[in-house]
Amino acid sequence: MVMSLALLPLIGSGGSGLQLYRPEVSCVDKGRLEPRIRDTARVLLRAYLGLCALAIAALWCCPGVSGFDAVCHALPAISTGGFATYDDSVEGLRSHAAEWVLIAGMLAGGLNFALIIAVLRGRVDRLWHSVEVRVYLGLIAGCSLAIALLLAAQGRFYAGDLHGLVRDSLFQVVSIMTTTGFCSGYDSTAAAGGLGYDAWPQGARLILLALMVTGACAGSTSGGIKLVRLIVAWKAARRELRRALEPTRITPVSIDGSPLRDPVVLQVAAFLGLYAVTWIIGTLLLTLVAPGTISLETAASAALASIGNIGPGLSEVGPACNYRNLGGPGQTVCLLLMLLGRLELFAALLALRPKNWRR
Repeated sequence: MVMSLALLPLIGSGGSGLQLYRPEVSCVDKGRLEPRIRDTARVLLRAYLGLCALAIAALWCCPGVSGFDAVCHALPAISTGGFATYDDSVEGLRSHAAEWVLIAGMLAGGLNFALIIAVLRGRVDRLWHSVEVRVYLGLIAGCSLAIALLLAAQGRFYAGDLHGLVRDSLFQVVSIMTTTGFCSGYDSTAAAGGLGYDAWPQGARLILLALMVTGACAGSTSGGIKLVRLIVAWKAARRELRRALEPTRITPVSIDGSPLRDPVVLQVAAFLGLYAVTWIIGTLLLTLVAPGTISLETAASAALASIGNIGPGLSEVGPACNYRNLGGPGQTVCLLLMLLGRLELFAALLALRPKNWRR
């Protein structure tokens, strides 16, 4: 969105450019990197290209990874796009070292680019001072550990392969949370038809489904709700509970020490409500228009994966399947959900508003 506004100044006329910019970066972001959107786009582009070049070089150094594969997997890792050149996704690289590099690339793509640029400018402290980053890394660590324990307790997969257990658990958590959509673990679930994480225990799949909702950090290349909105919603809910006990108490909602105005908190609540309604409507539409009888699990995960721009869902749209079974009408529903989710709902509605088309 920032690049589009920089290259198409007509869209940004009359102040609408800034209105489109704000929802894409985050409704609670503290500001732009530079005074002008065009300068901000230039800074972001340099940082993005630098990360891509670093990821390509690191992948190319991995055993068995060609230059072509390095480019084709590094770019979707940083942009959290997720398309691979093999039917079995990153397993086609046949390189465990490459999977670790991709984990690092996806982690970087899920961070707020403003913080990455601040680190490159010498402000390393800003990274850890961000509550969103701490929640981001904490969720990844906690969910990876929980999935690894569930898989180890089941004992069906990864028997005697501790490295594979840790690698695949971490890889899939990072991939889903950053809405990249890369998949791994096909070789370890060969007995179950090579279904990847869709053959994992229900508890592990439920964790992945929850991570589809959260997304990564605001100002990143990932989709989903974004963690900062969930943090604001949690703090607002906690404030209301305290008000019920102590009506005269003043407890502002703050992020990284900066209090948020009530209209911002209201905007977050409105976004979460709109996101949930969009998911429910998308799920209902898929159950109605998809040919045959698809399971509720398939419809719900397909709608959620489409809004979050993740790619694979569960069951009939899982990592070993695709969206062909949804048919033309079902794919059209997913197409619309992807557009709404990528523009973060409010930005899409602003773009469709005729008033913003006038100069």
